Amino acid sequence: FKSGQAYNVAKVLAGQLDMSFLDTVELFEFDNAPRTQSDMIREFGLRLYKKKIRSTVKYASFFENTVINVDISALYSNNILDIVKNNCLLIYLNNGTKRVYNFLNKQNYQTKELKKLYQLSLDQVEKRNRQIKDQADITINISSSREHDLKIASEVIRHIKEFYGVR
Repeated sequence: FKSGQAYNVAKVLAGQLDMSFLDTVELFEFDNAPRTQSDMIREFGLRLYKKKIRSTVKYASFFENTVINVDISALYSNNILDIVKNNCLLIYLNNGTKRVYNFLNKQNYQTKELKKLYQLSLDQVEKRNRQIKDQADITINISSSREHDLKIASEVIRHIKEFYGVR
C-alpha cells in the first residue's frame, strides 16, 4: 500500500483524459499553506476537520470534466460516500483489506485524533472497504504497491469505456 498511489493515478488519469484534476486535501488548504492531514486535524480538531472535508468533497463533486482524488479516510463517512456517489463516477482503487489494515497499524499517529480516526479493527476496515466497493461504479484491484501508476490509469480508462459502452 503506497499512500500517494491513488493521488498519482488520479493525476495521470486526468492528463490522459484531458481533464482537470482536484485533490480534496489540496482544496482544503484554502490559504495555500501546505499542511499534512495531521497538521489540519491538530489545527482544526477532528470534528471540524471532518466537516471541512465533507464540504470540500461536496464542492469538488460538482465540477464537470474533472478527476477528483478523495482520500479513502474521507469515504469512511457515509455522508461523503453518498455525495461522491450521487455526483460522480466513483472509481475505487482497492489495495486489499489486509494491506490497508497493516498500513494503518504501522502509522505513528501524531495526535490522539488521528489515532481515533484511523485505528480500526480488521473487521471495521473490511466492512468499510466492502461498503465502498459495493457503492463504486468501478473497482480496480491493485495487486501490488509497485504497480506503475500509468498502468493502473490505463486500466481505469479501459473500465470507464466498458462502463459507458465505448470501444
